[in-house]
Amino acid sequence: MLQRIIVLAFLIMTATACEQKQTAIESSGSSSQLLLSTSGINALKNSDNSIINQATESLEDKVQEILIEPVIIPQPVDAGGGYSHEKHKRNYAELYQVAISYNLNPSDEKLTYVKEMFDGYANMYPTLGMHPKDKENHPGGKLYWQGLNEAVTLFYMIQAYDMTRDFMTEEERAKIESDLLRPMAKFLSVDSYDVFNKIHNHGTWSVAAVGMTGMVLGDDDMIDRSIYGSNKDSKTGFIAQLDHLFSSDGFYSEGPYYHRYAILPFIAFAEAIENNRPDVKIFEHRDGILRKAVTTLLQLTDEQGRFYPINDAIKSKTWESDEVVFATNIAYKQYKDASLLPVIKMMNKISLTDAGAIAANAITDTTEDFYERPSMFIADGVDGNSGGLSLMRSPQNTAGQLQTVLKFSTRYGTWTF
Repeated sequence: MLQRIIVLAFLIMTATACEQKQTAIESSGSSSQLLLSTSGINALKNSDNSIINQATESLEDKVQEILIEPVIIPQPVDAGGGYSHEKHKRNYAELYQVAISYNLNPSDEKLTYVKEMFDGYANMYPTLGMHPKDKENHPGGKLYWQGLNEAVTLFYMIQAYDMTRDFMTEEERAKIESDLLRPMAKFLSVDSYDVFNKIHNHGTWSVAAVGMTGMVLGDDDMIDRSIYGSNKDSKTGFIAQLDHLFSSDGFYSEGPYYHRYAILPFIAFAEAIENNRPDVKIFEHRDGILRKAVTTLLQLTDEQGRFYPINDAIKSKTWESDEVVFATNIAYKQYKDASLLPVIKMMNKISLTDAGAIAANAITDTTEDFYERPSMFIADGVDGNSGGLSLMRSPQNTAGQLQTVLKFSTRYGTWTF
């Protein structure tokens, strides 16, 4: 009799373990608050669209390479370009990729990687003071010599957490939230108050990261401070940045190259706001300023997609940069602007988000692989009365397009060739 009881208990335990493992492997649901929902996951998984399939297959190849290496979280000691600096940047990027991949093609190995990465940072972050290489006159961070990188890290980490928290235990979630996510958000929004409330791309990254964290953690105060500023009066925060960093035509105050960099937190946080606070009507703000921001950015490129070198510019960065991919996808989803589809088709890649799936599926055989760049005037200044840029272009043809850019505005004016 005792033997039968032992055997029965063993079978029940084995069946339970198998069921738990099977649940982890087959999980595809998501209570995401941000950019990739259950419907988006299903659209990406069950697609015969070549652009989507290319994106998901490329991601899976990258993730398999990531999983070969152990999780390493070095003590922050190096300035920009040093090992610890670059490793932390690589960690958040890979964490984000594995989190997406887990939702599309679940495996225990991927979930273990995500948990180990989060657990390692949750163990480290409470022990950190300011970075040893921070500079006196430059806002510093804890993981990095400058706080900007801290904000970018949280921006990606909170998305990874948003996509995987449903598959963690209550204890695991509590540790990650109390020892990592909330302390990072506090450092960026309270300890780094001036940067958080600055009308500048560093401030944009901070409010986007903290605001999205508030959405995932259900913290309304965090969300409100990010949208309306620390004093919640709209004099700082995301709304103020939309009001003051873009001209009436969507020209960004720091020029096209930084426009490319800043458009990601602008467009991603706006999408998260639309999903969580639709009453804000963020995509209608300032007569659809985010739509203008995206289309103006695209127009500030030559036929090779290279940004006009107003202010600093790295020539290797083109409109195929990940930031612009996200921007075109989300702008199409929100505005249904068909003029964006040729750009997305020519890029032949998408963001692995709800917006990316929608944009890819909107492309048809009749979608042109040609983006029209006509002559135009782009006004500068919040009210459009501070000069601007005149783009004088010959008709586009196979021989190439002659282009002349005449800049007479109050914004950054250094040309880099």
